[in-house]
Amino acid sequence: MATAGLGAHRRYDEIWQACAPRVQAYVLRHCGADGADDVVAETFLVAWRRLGEVPEPALPWLLVVARNVI
Repeated sequence: MATAGLGAHRRYDEIWQACAPRVQAYVLRHCGADGADDVVAETFLVAWRRLGEVPEPALPWLLVVARNVI
């Protein structure tokens, strides 16, 4: 169980490192700076909760989630 948890954390971290700047830029373009941090946080919370459903590549999926959060 602990090994599975480490794998999930590692995958989430990889997704964050690879995609967070692009998701942030998308959100900034669509809703401005006021709520951008909250939208990005909510987007990655959804990704964490549904990690098993996040496809490769993750970015298009994350952008749809961000659009829905906005």
